[in-house]
Amino acid sequence: MRCFSTHVSEEELFGSYSVILPEEPFVWGVSHITPRTIPSGIRRPPYAQIRSNNKAVSSSSDDPPEFYEGDGRIRLGSEEEAKVRASSKLARETRKFAGSLVRPGMTTNSIDTAIHNFIIACGAYPSPLLYSGFPRSCCTSINNVVSHGIPDDIEDDHSRPLEDGDIINIDVTVYLDGYHGDTSETFLVGNVVRTHPFWLLGDYKELLCRTRQDTIWSQ
Repeated sequence: MRCFSTHVSEEELFGSYSVILPEEPFVWGVSHITPRTIPSGIRRPPYAQIRSNNKAVSSSSDDPPEFYEGDGRIRLGSEEEAKVRASSKLARETRKFAGSLVRPGMTTNSIDTAIHNFIIACGAYPSPLLYSGFPRSCCTSINNVVSHGIPDDIEDDHSRPLEDGDIINIDVTVYLDGYHGDTSETFLVGNVVRTHPFWLLGDYKELLCRTRQDTIWSQ
């Protein structure tokens, strides 16, 4: 009997890529990050109403409870459904806009700035901002960062720009007319080099992105 080994190295599966680690010396928490400002005319979710625009904290202990009256169901054809659809449509448009920003040399700070401005220009609030003290308006997770990565806080020599071969997940949520619309997508950055054709699936990074996109658009 002939045996075949399916063991391949991590580099063969995923290719070579930059591992994202916190800068040294480590700075714990997010109190050093100044959240972006929101125009006074933008309706805010309850958790953002009690936090100042210039302070982020690492605890959700100050978040007020969000009261909801109902059984959790939204009737088809109702005003509620229309509002959910509107917020979800804006989230989709924001995700598409976010994808247009992805390219080598772009920083996550620049991406967050552009997404923030896009959302408020549409009359909505970027839901991640100040949720449990989160200091940014979207989440950017590069390569080995699993989820909910915090975009760079400033644009300086320490900002890590996107590189050829990266993948980045951008998670956007908008709060429009009292309802949240949430979505995310993983994007390829530049020229992603194909690696080991494991089980004829090609490059795992590209497979991850394509699978995610197929799932989104099939819904």
